[in-house]
Amino acid sequence: MKGISYSRYGGPGVLEYGEVRDPKIGPDAVLVKVRAAAVDPVDWKGREGHLDGVLKRLSALAEQGAVTVHVDGTFPLERTADAHRRSQEGRTRGNRW
Repeated sequence: MKGISYSRYGGPGVLEYGEVRDPKIGPDAVLVKVRAAAVDPVDWKGREGHLDGVLKRLSALAEQGAVTVHVDGTFPLERTADAHRRSQEGRTRGNRW
C-alpha cells in the first residue's frame, strides 16, 4: 500500500511517499480506503516536533493518575452521523483544537 510517512522531526522535506505496511485489523475492525485527507496545524506541529514536550507531560500526568479519560458512550459505525452531531451540539468535553 502507498502512503506518506516520516521517521524524524522536520519540515516538509522529511515526508516520504512510498510503500507502507498494511495495517493489522481485528475481526471487529474495518479498513477504509482514503483518497484524500486534510492537513491542519496539529499535523505539521507534530511532524516538526513542537508537540513532543506536550505529549510527554500528558503521558506523565496520566501515569500519575492526574489525567483520566472518561468515555460516556460509543457509537457503532452505522451511527457515525449521530456521533458527529453530538460533537456539533457541544455535548463533548475536553480540548477542541
